[in-house]
Amino acid sequence: RARTEKKISKARGYGRLVLSGAHFDGDALRVLCALLYWCEGVKIRKGRIFGFTNSDPKMILFFIRWLADSYAVERGRLILRVSINEGHAHRVKSVEHYWSKITGITLSQFTKTSLIKTVSKKQYANTSVHYGTLRLKVRNGTDLRRKILGSIEQLKIAN
Repeated sequence: RARTEKKISKARGYGRLVLSGAHFDGDALRVLCALLYWCEGVKIRKGRIFGFTNSDPKMILFFIRWLADSYAVERGRLILRVSINEGHAHRVKSVEHYWSKITGITLSQFTKTSLIKTVSKKQYANTSVHYGTLRLKVRNGTDLRRKILGSIEQLKIAN
């Protein structure tokens, strides 16, 4: 076990070193977030949905920053929804407060939490630190979605 932990630590250290000089602004930020949206975003052609879902608070904040910096999306246009296993129904308010504090977005911009009715395969040692996923939507996001899908098309061409 100790040998494995040492290998993991060494590999993570190398990974940090690879990106230690990288600056995620300008072009790099736009490309990274277009890739994130390509992987995790809602790309429905019908309707006016622009959405992004993830459970990692840093990724959510990264994405919000990108929307503001690259597309001038104001926080007031964001609509958030928490999704969490129904086994956490008793924690909904604290989970919503957690995401509100992380994002700096008021609870009035949250829609009703989605309780997922499934048996979770993932077992958490401390269930009080599980906060589900956060879906971020942008009001009137159709044009924004089209622009970002155009960026994704450009990334496909570049490869």
